[in-house]
Amino acid sequence: MLFQLRSRPRKPSRTAIVCLAGAAIFFLFECSGLHFPIWNAKGRLDKHLTADLGLSLPPGSKVTHAISIAYRDPGECYALEIPQAAVAPFIAAVRAAGTDSQDLDPAYPWHFGYRVPSWWKPQSLPQPERLNTYHNDKFGGYEWFYSPTSSTVYVFWFRT
Repeated sequence: MLFQLRSRPRKPSRTAIVCLAGAAIFFLFECSGLHFPIWNAKGRLDKHLTADLGLSLPPGSKVTHAISIAYRDPGECYALEIPQAAVAPFIAAVRAAGTDSQDLDPAYPWHFGYRVPSWWKPQSLPQPERLNTYHNDKFGGYEWFYSPTSSTVYVFWFRT
């Protein structure tokens, strides 16, 4: 035989490794349902409110918890402390600024299709109320859980 083929194990190509690593990272950050902390959560929520509804959080508001959920449609959960006297006017402004705003039954089982964070407890609000509203472009919206007698507000922001 003039030519003899050597039987060496083939190494995976760099391109294949890079593609697989890229797919794994994409899955982790976009489809896994994992929760990631949000840095500058108040600024980020204010940015969403300004872009989507032309509003900002009332003065004295604080974001106590915030996560971003890695899923194919982005979603973010926030727990807020808003001065109690500002809750009703702020929710009225959200209702007026949003599209297709609806008051919904807060007792109706609802979850955002992902693992719920341990601090997400709208059911513990006294006399809870729930408002669903969409962005002006209708490519996402907000779920607001609040009480007229509490300063705690929970909000789920999503984009489709």
